[in-house]
Amino acid sequence: MPSTDNSCSPAQGAPRLLTLGAPRLVAASDDGREHQLLTPGKPVALLAYLQFAPRRTVSAERLSDLLWGNRSADAGLKNLRQTIWMVKQQVGDGVIERVREGVSLPHPISSDHAAFEAHIQAGELEKALRKLCKMALA
Repeated sequence: MPSTDNSCSPAQGAPRLLTLGAPRLVAASDDGREHQLLTPGKPVALLAYLQFAPRRTVSAERLSDLLWGNRSADAGLKNLRQTIWMVKQQVGDGVIERVREGVSLPHPISSDHAAFEAHIQAGELEKALRKLCKMALA
């Protein structure tokens, strides 16, 4: 019987959120090559917004208004539910979840932004600049 587990497989590393340059969600395969899990669009915008939100949690109404403000409240919430479902299908169940307060990332997602900030905090300005230039050219 085939497995129904949608989490990252051993052949797929942990997701990494790239926000410096074209926003996308990637993962490394066993051979070290990076492949895209999510391309630029609302699913990546949703993950990025949650990643930088306090406690990585935002109300469903706020996210609906932010991403689908041109739609009715009901349509926006329906689109949000569909987007959460799609992210879980593409990336795995553990990356995003509905909670009492709204929508949450249960764990931080590794990101180029965090690596950039770590270089700045450590006083490694040349490394930070190289990372920024590399991402801007990607």
